Amino acid sequence: MLIVFKVIKCRAAIAWEAGKPLSIEEVEVAPPKAHEVRIKITATGVCHTDAYTLSGADPEGLFPVILGHEGAGIVESVGEGVTKIHCGKKGCPIMYRFCTTASFCRENCKNGCSWKGVSATQGQGLLPDKTSRFTCKGKQIFHYMGTSTFSEYTVVADISVVKIDDAAPLDKVCLLGCGVSTGYGAVLNTAKVEPGSTCAVFGLGGIGLAVLMGCKAAGASRIIGIDINENKFEKAMEFGATECISPQKFNKPIQEVLIEKTDGGVDFSFECVGNVDIMLVNEYMEKKIKLDEFITHTRPLIKINEAFDLMHAGERLWMGILILIEYVVSTLKVQKVIKCRAAVAWEAGKPLSIEEVEVAPPKAHEVRIKVIATGVCRTDASSLKASGVKANFPVILGHEGAGIVESVGEGVTNIKPGDKVIPLYIPKCGKCRSCLCPKTNICEKTDTEMWATGLMPDKTSRFTCKGKQLFHYMGTSTFSEYTVVSDICTAKIDPAAPLDKVCLLGCGISTGYGAAINTAKVEPGSTCVVFGLGGIGLAAVMGCKAAGASRIIAVDINEGKFEKAKILGATECINPEKCNKPIQQVLVEMTDGGVDFAFECIGNLSVMVIKCRAAVAWELGKPLSIEEVEVAPPKAHEVRIKVISTGICHTDVASLKGTGLPAQFPVILGHEGAGIVESVGEGVTNVKPGDKVIPLYTFKCRKCRLCLCPETNICEMILGPKEKGLMLDKTSRFTCKGKQIFHYTGTSTFSEYTVVPDISVAKIDAAAPLDKVCLFGCGVCTGYGAAVNTAKVVLDSTCVVFGLGAIGLAAVMGCKAAGASRIIAIDINETKFEKAKILGATECINPGKYNKPIHEVLIEMTNGGADFTFECIGDVNVMRSAFEACHIGWGVTVIVGVSPQEHTIATKSMDYILGRKMMGTLFGGKQSVYTVPKMVSNYMAKKINLDVFITHTRPLEKINEGFELLQAGKR
Repeated sequence: MLIVFKVIKCRAAIAWEAGKPLSIEEVEVAPPKAHEVRIKITATGVCHTDAYTLSGADPEGLFPVILGHEGAGIVESVGEGVTKIHCGKKGCPIMYRFCTTASFCRENCKNGCSWKGVSATQGQGLLPDKTSRFTCKGKQIFHYMGTSTFSEYTVVADISVVKIDDAAPLDKVCLLGCGVSTGYGAVLNTAKVEPGSTCAVFGLGGIGLAVLMGCKAAGASRIIGIDINENKFEKAMEFGATECISPQKFNKPIQEVLIEKTDGGVDFSFECVGNVDIMLVNEYMEKKIKLDEFITHTRPLIKINEAFDLMHAGERLWMGILILIEYVVSTLKVQKVIKCRAAVAWEAGKPLSIEEVEVAPPKAHEVRIKVIATGVCRTDASSLKASGVKANFPVILGHEGAGIVESVGEGVTNIKPGDKVIPLYIPKCGKCRSCLCPKTNICEKTDTEMWATGLMPDKTSRFTCKGKQLFHYMGTSTFSEYTVVSDICTAKIDPAAPLDKVCLLGCGISTGYGAAINTAKVEPGSTCVVFGLGGIGLAAVMGCKAAGASRIIAVDINEGKFEKAKILGATECINPEKCNKPIQQVLVEMTDGGVDFAFECIGNLSVMVIKCRAAVAWELGKPLSIEEVEVAPPKAHEVRIKVISTGICHTDVASLKGTGLPAQFPVILGHEGAGIVESVGEGVTNVKPGDKVIPLYTFKCRKCRLCLCPETNICEMILGPKEKGLMLDKTSRFTCKGKQIFHYTGTSTFSEYTVVPDISVAKIDAAAPLDKVCLFGCGVCTGYGAAVNTAKVVLDSTCVVFGLGAIGLAAVMGCKAAGASRIIAIDINETKFEKAKILGATECINPGKYNKPIHEVLIEMTNGGADFTFECIGDVNVMRSAFEACHIGWGVTVIVGVSPQEHTIATKSMDYILGRKMMGTLFGGKQSVYTVPKMVSNYMAKKINLDVFITHTRPLEKINEGFELLQAGKR
């Protein structure tokens, strides 16, 4: 019987021209001729060779062409004479031919076929009969390397296809078509690496990693991985590298370095390029981790509220109850709206309601999943109470599920209908810097805005119920029989995985287990403590055990959880309520000084002390010392901040010398910083973790008489415990070497973490650069506000600014912003004059160059005196000069600089009688909580110049050098 094969129309990625992007087109793929095979390509890799040809750098590149040479698929049809592979079989097209008859093919030591029927035409972009099987828009399209896997169907010579195992996952083994086989084979077959040898591998991409794997398999004793990207080193060590080096860190050629390191040179060296990844489900399938122990109850979807009740009753204090979502037989077709059941939260704090909802089809790069099972997590419960991750109501909660792909939107390539998957609340685009960095699992496409809005990336929802839009939750919404998620938030898992178990890997277990294995990197023989034995805590116990910890102490007030903790690896369990001293003290005594690793799995700030570096001033007048300090968690109405940047102010210097604002020693100075909120205490509503903030040395309680008065920015609470170096409860949050360390002005920004009252922190623009806007914490706001708010400089006035440090320069800027026509800047350091003029000074003078008092010089220059003068140094003699330099009748002097408290200003009563005014200012005279965010916004809008204020930057360990520069007048 004669079988007639038809032309197939399908999609392919065509390279029409060198250097241009590929274009997805409909192509015609002709049937296979004699000794040819037509393959339905299921998966293909993209190799550097494809990119090289597309770039136009390949002199033999032919266009238009269908690239690709690293694919795998299923044989769709075969031409006459093909016997080695049959229709329906899995196969990999290969760029190297094997005819079995040519001399090269008969020699086991070679893999290059010499049959000219293929080798000659392959380089011409054609099949052996010198024609192409591809056409598009009436034009012939060239083949590439005899494979062309960037097409849904391709035709290859039968001697260029390899039959593979029917059970092989095509989306993995396609890589054997080039990179992995190339690298691994280079070691075992080409180089024939010997046991005990030394190897060097240049380039740690996919091929390089395969080479490392091959070297290890061959028994090499020393394997040196070489790459300029140090992010690849961790993965290289996993694949067998014994050491890794970056050639950029040496001042001599890398070959010389290697010769020196290996006492004369390596035995084998390899030059390479490529990529790789892995998954926790496999560990469950291989019985390396347990899941069954985590499930205490199962309920059908219609009883989801009963599950919440069980959780709240303490039956399961974590993510608790597994929800089994039964199959509902549906005749709906793919890509239509699906009607199904879901547990809808109509209002915060109210029970969920089982409703019929409509689930729209997936749009581009989206996946619709039939949810089979979901866990109920504490995060869901707290969101329902409106006390955790923000949820917009009405909403479908749930983020710990597993199911089967029902349909996919355009552009989805990583999964297909029928695949088992786990929807994820953390995406993995695989392309951004964060995804390519092995040190983090946070993708740049993590859409916290999507969490906040409860919508998909296109700002719409896929759920409706009773004509109303329902919001999504964390991008997952697994409390529905069907859900829609982004394709980069979906993990394909083993088809044999039991979904009612592995759904727990969607949050709690992965989080706890990974905290021990990946984040803490628990070491064999170490001592660990786990606070909280909910799902995450139990998983952390399991992770500690898997990592080889010899002592694992589990801590919980519910002793009913101790048995399960011991099953999973806890060596002992304690209830902190049965101890008559703080639990941290108990643990220090139990472990002879403290544990190696501690895990907080509750979300209770009272157990989270942070250890970090800080510059501690142990004594008056002595250099600061970089120490490891403990920063206690924030109490009620307190905020703990990760300080990113801080300025050094003259006030800090004066306090350290004992000539300025009094400080209690030992102390952590610093009051001009900016950072990110790490945690908040009970009752804090104005900021939340993750917010960018500036801590303030001025309070704003919003309740006292002063706060309610628009004429001042001083709060009645500014005087009190803060002035004694303590928080409002008269205790400190800092300790070092067992000693209490005092706070400074309520801010203490010379520490990597600090704790401040919630009434002295300003939330700022999330896009603001913290290394610039930290200056708004004191100097810039103070000087600028002294002119604009306190003095209220008027249009066309004459101003004089004494002292051109940061505050003085900011005062110049403020005078200009207020419209002063003449701004005279005064300093004995003339190197500051250029910056002063950039910021608005019309003239600059050095008082040391005059033979008369500076106030007399100024009176002569200004025909009687200035309208406004500003003292920005902190010297009482200069303060008097500034006062005497202002015009009688209306002149205003603003004291901005801080002098030693025992120093007084000697003035004449007649100066006041004649109408001169003297006033002081704190933080520029405006309420800081409101002013600072506006100043930051003005900077972001390029209305304020901050860059000119920064002359030097130093790391924390060189803070004393910063103090020296400041005292030398080089700020």
